[in-house]
Amino acid sequence: MAVADILFLALIDHRPAIMKIYGQRTLSNMCNQVLGELMHANTAKISDSYFIKVTDTINSVDSKAISMRDNKRDLLNLAATMNNTIGNVIKGLANLLMKLPRLSVLNMSKIVEVELQSTYFDMFLPEIFADKDQQVALQWADKSVHQDLTEMRPDAIISTLVQHEFECLFGFSEAKRAIEWHDLPACLAFMINEYSISFFIVSKRHDCLYTMTEIASLDFASSLSNLHTFATCKNLDLLAAVSHCFWSICTHDLPNTATATILQERLDYLVPISNYMSLMAKSSKGTLGQLSQY
Repeated sequence: MAVADILFLALIDHRPAIMKIYGQRTLSNMCNQVLGELMHANTAKISDSYFIKVTDTINSVDSKAISMRDNKRDLLNLAATMNNTIGNVIKGLANLLMKLPRLSVLNMSKIVEVELQSTYFDMFLPEIFADKDQQVALQWADKSVHQDLTEMRPDAIISTLVQHEFECLFGFSEAKRAIEWHDLPACLAFMINEYSISFFIVSKRHDCLYTMTEIASLDFASSLSNLHTFATCKNLDLLAAVSHCFWSICTHDLPNTATATILQERLDYLVPISNYMSLMAKSSKGTLGQLSQY
C-alpha cells in the first residue's frame, strides 16, 4: 500500500513499522480525526421501541413461534416506517431470515467463497450499498475490472448501472483503483474473512497521498440461531452509519457524461497494478511486523 501512496489507518491495529515512524499517539489522533470526518455522530440510530420489535421478531424465528414468511413480512413493514438508512439495515435482516441455515456450519472448510457470497453476505450488503432508483448495483465479479490493465479481480464491485452497462465504480471488496480513474473523493472497500467483515474508506487527502481507514468491523450472523447476537443495537447503528458514510461521501459527486471521455483517456496513462505488485517480494510479508489482522 505504501508503494501506491496509501496510508493504512486502523484504530486498534497499527502496524509496528508505521508506529516506529509516527508513534502510537500520532496514529491514534489521525485515526480519530479521519473517523470523525467519515462517521458522523448524528447519523440516524434505531430507537428503543423499534429495536425491541426487531428483537421480538428474531426471537420468534428462533423459537418457531411464527412462520418465517410472517416474520419477514413484519420486518419489512417495520423497515418501511423507519429512516432510509436504518430501514435498509432492517430489510437486510429480513432477507437473512429466508436464507440463513437454522444452525451454524461448524466445518468452515465446507463453505467456499461462492457459498459465503450467496448465502450470507449477498442477502444483506446490497440493501445498504445498492439502490435501483439511483442505478447503483453491487456485483459479485468473476473477472478483473479491466483485463488489459490487471490480472487481479475484485470479489465484489459497487458501481452505477447506466442503461445496459456498469459504469462508475464506487467500491470494492478488495482495495482496487477507483478514485483516480473516476475522479472520486473516496471509495468504499470491505474485506470478508469467514463470518467476519471489515469496512474501509479510501480517500484522497492530497496529491499522491491517500488514507485507507477502517470504519467498522463486526462478526456476521452464521445462522438463524445466532442472528440475535448479530442484530444488536450497537451493530445495527454501526451498519447504518457505514451505509450513511458510503452514500454521503463515496457517491456525493458523481462524474457526469461530460467528463466520461476525459476519464477514459486516463486509462492510456495508468500503470498496470501488476507492475506495483512486482516490486513487492512475496516472501517479505513475514518481515513487516506481526500482530496485525491485515
